[in-house]
Amino acid sequence: MITVIIDAGHGGKDPGAVYGHYREKDQTLGIAKQLQVKLAEKNINSMMTRDKDEYIPLLHRAEIAKKIKDNAVFISIHLNASKNHTGTGFESFVLSKSSGDNKALQDTLHEAIAKINTKYRIKDRGKKEASFLVLKQIKHIPAILLELFFIDADIEKIKGSNYYSEIATAIATAIADNYKFNN
Repeated sequence: MITVIIDAGHGGKDPGAVYGHYREKDQTLGIAKQLQVKLAEKNINSMMTRDKDEYIPLLHRAEIAKKIKDNAVFISIHLNASKNHTGTGFESFVLSKSSGDNKALQDTLHEAIAKINTKYRIKDRGKKEASFLVLKQIKHIPAILLELFFIDADIEKIKGSNYYSEIATAIATAIADNYKFNN
């Protein structure tokens, strides 16, 4: 059975990006919970690295993922911020010099997110590679880190909308319909 490991970025003592009363750790957890529901609706097994406001070290998040040996993907959900509050958009990251499986996951999810974010006027900043610690630690399954929007510049565009549900549905549908599990 396929398992999607959902990693809600930050948590507990680590709020992540903060803008006004919005904290990244709260927003990512809300999106992650929506994603878990949408995956269940599609009969896709999932597990979360955290399901409440608690601090989980990055290496422990990777250890959670390592318990699932195959037929799985790891999705780390984050929000971005800029010092001068002018940054906007979303990005997807896979480990530098990633395998084809990581690139396939990135292509699939990035396209699905772009469709929703276009509706909300959140620009596409592109598919990128990075050496984020959590991605470096997960090499046995496809892994991606998503920066869904800028908490300081884009939050007003989605406030009061169904964005979390829509983005979760888009990700769940992309996984169910497009991603091929080769394990």
